[in-house]
Amino acid sequence: MNIHPMTVSRLRRRRRNAAFTLIEMVLVLAIISVLVGAGVMKLKGVMIVTKERAVIADIVAIGNALHLYAMKAGRFPSQEQGLRALIERPTTAPMPKSWTPQMKDLETLTDPWNNGYQYRYPGLEGGEFDVFSLGADGAEGTEDDIGNW
Repeated sequence: MNIHPMTVSRLRRRRRNAAFTLIEMVLVLAIISVLVGAGVMKLKGVMIVTKERAVIADIVAIGNALHLYAMKAGRFPSQEQGLRALIERPTTAPMPKSWTPQMKDLETLTDPWNNGYQYRYPGLEGGEFDVFSLGADGAEGTEDDIGNW
């Protein structure tokens, strides 16, 4: 069997062109890495905004629960009673006239960064009370605090 030299040359070229070279593979992996990195950075920004919006919704819900508590009990919980008064009947003075739980459990009083929501009565920011999250840094008085003020 005698094979023409041009045929052998064509077969070798086809085999060489059918596979990816190492440089092509590295280039594709580099491009994919850049795209994934950009996606992760975008996702991180979305997660921060999502947590902030969740805090705002929680603060509104806690504020509504505090107003319901005040309507039934005749006053807002004291500073010592705190937000726990929305879940458990207070045992310290002033005792509420009438009490029913206004929130489901303690988990509803925890922000997305696993810090408890803060309560101040009377409020220092111009309202009847202050309800706020310490934000991602967990420190009061920083710019990432989110409250009902």
